[in-house]
Amino acid sequence: MSDCYEDVINVLKEQVRPALGCTDPGVIALATATARKHLIGTLTKVQLTLSVNLYKNASAARIPWPGEFGIPLAALLGAMSGDAEAGLEVLKSVAEQDVVTAKKMVKKNLVDINVKQICPDLFVEAQLFSDKGSALVRIEDDYTNITLIQENSNTVFHQTSDPRECPLKNYDITQLNEIVSNIPLHDFDFLLKGLEMNKALASLGLEGHYGMGLGKTLKTLGQKGHLPSVHDPLTSVRMLTAAAVDARMGGADLPAMSTGGSGNQGICAFLPIGIIANYFQVESERELRGLLYSNLLTIYAKEFIGRLGSACGAAICAGVGVAAATTWMLGGTDKEITAAVNNLAGNLSGMVCDGGKPGCALKVSTCASEAVLAAFLSLEGVEIEKSDGIIGGSIQETLENIAKVCYHGMLEANSCIYRIIEDKMIHTEEGRISAAT
Repeated sequence: MSDCYEDVINVLKEQVRPALGCTDPGVIALATATARKHLIGTLTKVQLTLSVNLYKNASAARIPWPGEFGIPLAALLGAMSGDAEAGLEVLKSVAEQDVVTAKKMVKKNLVDINVKQICPDLFVEAQLFSDKGSALVRIEDDYTNITLIQENSNTVFHQTSDPRECPLKNYDITQLNEIVSNIPLHDFDFLLKGLEMNKALASLGLEGHYGMGLGKTLKTLGQKGHLPSVHDPLTSVRMLTAAAVDARMGGADLPAMSTGGSGNQGICAFLPIGIIANYFQVESERELRGLLYSNLLTIYAKEFIGRLGSACGAAICAGVGVAAATTWMLGGTDKEITAAVNNLAGNLSGMVCDGGKPGCALKVSTCASEAVLAAFLSLEGVEIEKSDGIIGGSIQETLENIAKVCYHGMLEANSCIYRIIEDKMIHTEEGRISAAT
């Protein structure tokens, strides 16, 4: 069992970490910030090569500065003032003057964007040019996985990207339940910190003017009586997750605790568990184990669905985590946990990802509240039968079926979404786009 515990600790510490702003423009900024460290002279040009999925996800995502977005802007801010040592908090030191200067450089078309069709789902190559040379950095498969650094075409660092299979994939739901119920908790205080970080984003979203203002509006609708009370658990889950995503995707200068490479997944994986634990007065140790379970199952589902793709990660991955963890935290059996996940999957598994943007507040808040509802239903004996559609007899089988749909059935849908976004962006100041093979 000790080996299992070590697997869980290592996976969670590797994949649950702070991220400032959306991780997709963040990884682009990380690439340019790292390249700038290896560039001599005055920056004159930035050339980006991105995977289809990264381009799709980053195009409309806000940077951590209110109202600002765009791949070229993120790239230039990374190159000018990014902290390459800060990982996904690379833009934490950006100042107002940096934004003003970078926007002027965007208008001078200093950033070229190439979209690469055949490459890992997560791929960015940033080449910076100056009056004295060039530097290139490549990141692939994971948001901080640098595989190549070049100075003036001379390789100074190279490693093969060989993404290992997550050990969690080898466990079934009974084994995961056993681990969650018994693993010593002294290594998991960072999960409580993550809950507080994401609560702070929710508070900011309710107080300020961020994104589409969904969280504030849901609160207003509750106060007017158009929705159940804001103290109702489902309304509270939807309102607070929406507010947190409003703030994060609206440029707030506060980090989220991300899960599986996504801040929105982290918001979805953390906040509902804290809200439900508070509502039902769950004791503190069981709440912490609920947070552990939610993040664990989110990452577990991510291993089936992939890092970036055509399906909404909050709907499938974080939703699975919340449904399972809520059921477990409220005393559900293995059968009821499986039923909760199947209820969620049968409801929302068709939700597509059309990029990171303020509108994600609608999707994430829907996923969070529906995941909690799926748990409540399972505890009342309501479940989708395994004979229905893509639903399987186990969580693993259901996720395998969803993965088949995502990898094979939705490839053309993903390409179609990319073309729609490309048509929107190609004639704007967001950078010149071309196709690369």
